[in-house]
This record gives sequence, C-alpha cells and structure tokens, in this order.
Amino acid sequence: VLDQTYDLRNDLMKVVYPFGSTKTKADFEQAAKKHFERNVRTHFTKLEGFCIGPFMTGVKPRSGDFVLWEMLDQHIILARALDLDDWLGECPKLATLHSSMRALPELADYFAAPCDAVHESNRRGGSPRHRREAGSTAWRCRFLTARRIQHATHWLISTQAWASR
Repeated sequence: VLDQTYDLRNDLMKVVYPFGSTKTKADFEQAAKKHFERNVRTHFTKLEGFCIGPFMTGVKPRSGDFVLWEMLDQHIILARALDLDDWLGECPKLATLHSSMRALPELADYFAAPCDAVHESNRRGGSPRHRREAGSTAWRCRFLTARRIQHATHWLISTQAWASR
C-alpha cells in the first residue's frame, strides 16, 4: 500500500512542482489533466484491487491508510479545482476508505481544526499549483509535525498510535 501510494505521490509531484516540464499555469493544467487520465486511473485501480475494506487491510486503519487518505484527499481537491474526474466513482472501495477515515471519531478534532481547511504551501509567486489545493502534502506534514501538541491526530503523527492498537 505504501509503495503504491508513494508512486502516486511521485507522479503528482511531477505535476505540482516545476521540476520538469510544468512551468506555467497552462502547463500545470495540461499536466494535471494527463495525470488524472493516466496515472490516477492506473494507481487508483491497483489500490482498489488491494483494498479489503473499509480500510486497506480490513476494519482498522493502519499506517498505509493514513498516507493513502492524504493522497486521495489531495486528488479530490485538485480534481474539483480543475473540474476533472477524481476517479473515485470508479473505485468504490477507495471512496469508502476516504469517507471512513474522515468519519473516525478519533480524528474529529483534526478535521475540525482550521488548519485542515485553510493553509498554503510553498507559495512561489502566488502560483495556485503550490497551494494545498494543488496537492502539497509536504506542508501539512511539516506544519502539523511541528505543532504535535495541538494536532496529535494528524496522520503522520498518529500512525504509531494506531499501529499499536
């Protein structure tokens, strides 16, 4: 699960950061469209096949579920922003995983926190591709890891606690 999710993340990074051919807003929109048509479809289909439900290995979320949830959420946000198909309609198990994670009572405080709804990352010249809406997971990890006390339910922090249950 982690390997496949990380492959999805690596493909997304090629779209949202200007490492390669994505330099302008037009490049970004075209790259995002291709990403959803090719990469997202491939990765989501593989992950859907791995999923037992409601989480990847059954009824309890494990560390891979937290990482995957973040990537699903990033892709949902990006698809909505660009009016693209997020592919979750084709992957009901992943859609269930996403909604099940969001419904966990242990994570309610995290999802209610303002930092979950409003935050930006790596703003370079105000480009929207460098905001959370465009898939910047790294900011969320750094910010919430630094604020561990206030946000102890963040997936990066909470994976160890969940694994011990």
